[in-house]
Amino acid sequence: MTDASPPRKIKVGGAILAGGKSLRMGGIPKGLLKASPQGETIIARLIRELNACGIHDLIISANDPAPYRPFGLPILSDSTKGMGPLGGIAGALEYYRERCEGVLFVPCDLPGFTSREMHALLDAFIMAPEGRIVAARTGHFIWQPLCAVVHIAVEPFLQLALREGRTGIHRLWDELEAIAVDFKEETPFFNVNSQRDWDQWIKRRFTD
Repeated sequence: MTDASPPRKIKVGGAILAGGKSLRMGGIPKGLLKASPQGETIIARLIRELNACGIHDLIISANDPAPYRPFGLPILSDSTKGMGPLGGIAGALEYYRERCEGVLFVPCDLPGFTSREMHALLDAFIMAPEGRIVAARTGHFIWQPLCAVVHIAVEPFLQLALREGRTGIHRLWDELEAIAVDFKEETPFFNVNSQRDWDQWIKRRFTD
């Protein structure tokens, strides 16, 4: 006989963060880069991986909707523009306020992020105390704060931070006592910020 309670059932939405200007890529939307030799874009791949986790209620957080309309998902602009990823996170939490308990956030520039990492974050969120955030941390104790499941209840705190001009995600997660989910493998968190990064990813993955 055991006193262990079964995992609680929760509904989690998904948000792909694609609101950056991609200046170091010459303005090319990073999420539209081809993540595989077969031509699948990073965003298409992330959508597929999110669906594999059972998350089908998805949005793309982007201030320029035009490049993302072909994906057929709702496109949500930042709740407060010019405030970096925090504006997109707050906007997504507002969108899902009456629909979900939490939102799984994934940046659009992670060509190697998979459902395995997503599942680990979701499992940690289910086990976490209600109202908390779980966020990824890689082998050298480096936070990946945009790879996170954020509870809907923290939206007012983030809206206040936006009004006060406090936009550092890492610091805000510290204030909210985010729970770390540690990953030994760092490759899924390789992010593409520049052409050099992209060339490095192509060399690493397409020639294996």
